[in-house]
Amino acid sequence: MVAHPCPGASELAPRFLRALLAEYPQYPSVALWRCWEMALLSRMEFDSPLLDLGCGDGRIVQHLLGSSGDRTHPHRVFGLDLNENSVRLALARPIHRAAIVADARAMPFGDAAFASVLSVCVLEHIPAPDRVLAEASRVLKPNGLLAFSVPTARLSEIAAETHPRTLDYPAVFAARVEHVNSWPHSAWQALLQRNGLAPCDLIGFMPPDAARVWFAANDWVERPIRGRGWLYRVAGPGLRRGGLGRLLAAYWFRRLRPAAIEGVAASPDEAAAVLILARKPG
Repeated sequence: MVAHPCPGASELAPRFLRALLAEYPQYPSVALWRCWEMALLSRMEFDSPLLDLGCGDGRIVQHLLGSSGDRTHPHRVFGLDLNENSVRLALARPIHRAAIVADARAMPFGDAAFASVLSVCVLEHIPAPDRVLAEASRVLKPNGLLAFSVPTARLSEIAAETHPRTLDYPAVFAARVEHVNSWPHSAWQALLQRNGLAPCDLIGFMPPDAARVWFAANDWVERPIRGRGWLYRVAGPGLRRGGLGRLLAAYWFRRLRPAAIEGVAASPDEAAAVLILARKPG
């Protein structure tokens, strides 16, 4: 597997950060992490049809691929998610031709149905991810591409470093964000190979300094009233109309922009997250 940085991503990351903060200024840590992933993924080509695996509300693919305003977009995008409400939101976006509620470990698609499968920060949440990778291999066409991002074990180490006063904070954090697979990238590569997929590219992002900034932003959201977290959780669509959301977005953009730029590249061994690409042999 080749490991390398992604040219041009550092210029794109602040643009995505600004766009995401405009949509949810109350979740700056989510916007920061997503801006790294989207800056990296936006430099890549995805053949159609594309499966958006763990599509959520469809926001990520819409930002990546754009939208023609109807379902005749040149990318044929299909979504899958276990959450019914998320699928409903994804279907409201014109980028998805279809989206279904289903388990990624038992996909209701035929063999070789997709040219590409994209999964953004999903596999770390799913028990038995080998079954997901086996299914991804099955539904991919020969020479099809799987691209997925996941946190690494380094994230847990930095969680401990940044919260020395909290007993067993890595376990507390993992439970809070529902991370069940926090593995080094080598473990994911081995799992891919066992499921008939050939790893072909590895991109590390979220280096330690950027991860520390991410945890600082995340703490402001998660802390109780004394930590001001309540202010950001209530800054939803209603308050955005009153201008608070714009102020929050502007504040967090100024504060997080340097980390957005610096966070798109890291040595895979030091990265708190990685983007892994693999192909199904032709």
